Amino acid sequence: MASGISAAGWNLRTYLLLARMWIRVSMTYRASFVTLTVGQFFITGLDFIGIAILFSNVDAL
Repeated sequence: MASGISAAGWNLRTYLLLARMWIRVSMTYRASFVTLTVGQFFITGLDFIGIAILFSNVDAL
């Protein structure tokens, strides 16, 4: 079990390092980073609106 926990910790650490690196590289071009971030939040919002419309029109799954 300990090896599974250490593997999960290693995977999480690797993911966080890659995410941090991606953010640092993206911040080099700040306008592009802001545009990408706003666009992603907009698309995610549209997804939630679509799901809300879907559930409001369907009575049972």
